[in-house]
Amino acid sequence: MNETDLISGFNEPFSALSHLLGAGVFLLLSFPLLRLGWGNLPKLMALGVFALASVFMLSVSGIYHGLSPKGSILQRLDHSAIFILIVGTMTPIHQMLFQGVMRWGWLLLVWLIAITALTLKNMFFTSFPEGWGLALFLGLGWLGAVSVGILWYRKGSAFIKPLLVGGLAYTVGAILEFAGQPLFLREILGPHELFHLAVLIGLGFHWKFIHTMARRDNLSTSRPNRRKWRAMAP
Repeated sequence: MNETDLISGFNEPFSALSHLLGAGVFLLLSFPLLRLGWGNLPKLMALGVFALASVFMLSVSGIYHGLSPKGSILQRLDHSAIFILIVGTMTPIHQMLFQGVMRWGWLLLVWLIAITALTLKNMFFTSFPEGWGLALFLGLGWLGAVSVGILWYRKGSAFIKPLLVGGLAYTVGAILEFAGQPLFLREILGPHELFHLAVLIGLGFHWKFIHTMARRDNLSTSRPNRRKWRAMAP
């Protein structure tokens, strides 16, 4: 969709501005999120990966859709950042909520898959079928269904609801983008713009889940310390 005439200087103003605004919002939200990992280096690094992946993806997307034509290096970065966001989202979830193989083994697996997928996509960027690209994004994202299923079994459906809603938002947005429908307002709001909104919605739900888990993790680790100090008190 060519929207250059709507806002001078922007290639796709709605897509660009929505994600640039989102990048600013999530950058501000990164500070309270990272504070929840202070004093626990693995947790802080996992939260940092998620925050950085989120802001990077939205920033690159906003810049690319605002300034750059198809086939540019920014478009390649835009697509690569999606892979990074997917596994970046899984990183703090598995760091905080899983142990053993399902923590580091699973993260190693999904990061290797993501790096391999984005490498292949960039190597064959101009000839890579759009449907295959969509399948890679969705396939990698829905590997998270394994994690969600385990958490559902352990903690119940209410616990994993934000993860499910976020995943469905991403999926519906990607399907609308691939289908090219619907088109509500010509040259302003079409499937690509709806996809950008779906990304913000999905990321918002996943951010809420991760922030809540990080806060609960802090509370659960502080309780034994309180009991320890009470026992030592005269």
